[in-house]
Amino acid sequence: MNVSVKCEDSDGCVTELSAQEINVIDFKEVQLNENIKRIFSIHNNGKFSFTFSWELSGPAAHKQVLAITPQTGAVQAEGKAETQLAFHPQKMCSLKDTELTLQISKGPTFTCVFLATVVVPTVHFSTTKLSFGDCFIYHAGMPPARQTIVMTNKADKDVRYVFSAHSFGPCLRRACFMSS
Repeated sequence: MNVSVKCEDSDGCVTELSAQEINVIDFKEVQLNENIKRIFSIHNNGKFSFTFSWELSGPAAHKQVLAITPQTGAVQAEGKAETQLAFHPQKMCSLKDTELTLQISKGPTFTCVFLATVVVPTVHFSTTKLSFGDCFIYHAGMPPARQTIVMTNKADKDVRYVFSAHSFGPCLRRACFMSS
């Protein structure tokens, strides 16, 4: 069977997988709640179609932070199929003892293991407490209560954040909703 499998990382670097060796998928440094993806291209260089299936094995907690889609599929003769592997750690974890296996019907098996270092984003806030004092019912022309928080990223990697007024307490919630 004439099949090749390639893995592309987020930087566009492509690595060909080997059916004779264990392949290492290195996610490098991943921040909590970051979503890292790898794209696998399964190339059928032969004259006959085949099917494939992916299987994640290892501790159940690891399967919650890794997802492969689609898990099964078919590749037509001289065609290709793509699958996506996503790693989304929501707490500190290790991917030790986790394997990803690609089985080609009546063909080779490709086995991958993972390397990853999960880190907490190093973001500094100018304050962790805010007091708006008494919150009055908003009326037209009244300036909303405001305070400034300065966030500083002390890491080498960009940090994406989503601001939610619900995270900052009931007084801020009232001020945000009444002033809008």
